[in-house]
Amino acid sequence: MKPAYAAALLILPALLLPGVVLAATPDVSLSVEPLSSAPPLYQGEPLLVEGGVARIVAVVSGTNAKPGALDYEWSVDSVAIANGSGVGKSSLVVDAPLPYRASTVTVTVSDGSGTLLGTASVDLSTSDPSVRVYVHDPLLGILFDHALSGSYAITGSEVSLYGGAYSFPVDSVLPTFEWFLNGASAGQGAAITLRPTGSGQGAANLSFVASEGELKTTASLSLSFGSQSSNILGL
Repeated sequence: MKPAYAAALLILPALLLPGVVLAATPDVSLSVEPLSSAPPLYQGEPLLVEGGVARIVAVVSGTNAKPGALDYEWSVDSVAIANGSGVGKSSLVVDAPLPYRASTVTVTVSDGSGTLLGTASVDLSTSDPSVRVYVHDPLLGILFDHALSGSYAITGSEVSLYGGAYSFPVDSVLPTFEWFLNGASAGQGAAITLRPTGSGQGAANLSFVASEGELKTTASLSLSFGSQSSNILGL
């Protein structure tokens, strides 16, 4: 009588013969870089806005060929961009689509011998620009980790605020900034210092407005401070 053996399947690692190299499959991806505004030291990505432009960068991996030696054929909504295509043209600057619409940017990449390495596409849409208000601490600098909204109490003798504009187009002119206190202009520029005067408790409405051409956006705060008979002075 023969002894019984349990059946087993042993998986062995693949063995490569000397001189045999497994080639990686080329891969093409696209990176979108909106050319729009963001405050200094801001680590996030700006958004693509109406009237703006974006730089689309093709990144090719899995090939030993240098990016400058590859051929890039670009199209937007299936329309070839002849003057943006060619050898070494790994990036393309495109206009933002019209409001409430989207556009598709596609690139096809080949090597010097004409071998297709890959194709990639990305959809573009626009967002509205925005502004945020931050406390500018004399020791810590601008506190970008906390944007002010709704109401804010001035507890010291004065407070410095900074207004940051996000995702305004930067291909022409920079946005202009203006502060309003109870509807009256209180200063130009991105920074303002507010100093309560008098005694008792008081309140005021503060607005920070950024505008560029037809684009305009506002951030508002309800301020409380000092005493009822006090006023607030914008510096």
